[in-house]
Amino acid sequence: MLKKTDVFIRQYTRQDEDALFELIMREGGGWEGYCDAQNKPKYQKALVGSVTYLIFENDLLCGFVRCRSDDGLGIYVYDLLVDKDYRGKEYGRLLLEQVC
Repeated sequence: MLKKTDVFIRQYTRQDEDALFELIMREGGGWEGYCDAQNKPKYQKALVGSVTYLIFENDLLCGFVRCRSDDGLGIYVYDLLVDKDYRGKEYGRLLLEQVC
């Protein structure tokens, strides 16, 4: 069962950049393409220009969601990632609820 007191969600800031890219690199499986020399600057810009939320457990970043809004008509999810060690705790659901 999820203990919500151990978990919090907040909006992304530039200060989160290193931790977020570390999470992406640990995932592998194609995600690391966001971190290569050509794509990282583009993704850094996309993170700031998007609706991006991070989820933490005990102050450790364990997932994020990146979305775009079309002026209140809908939300489009571009990226949703929960660290492998934190899956099965409904963190992805909590992130999606945050943006909806």
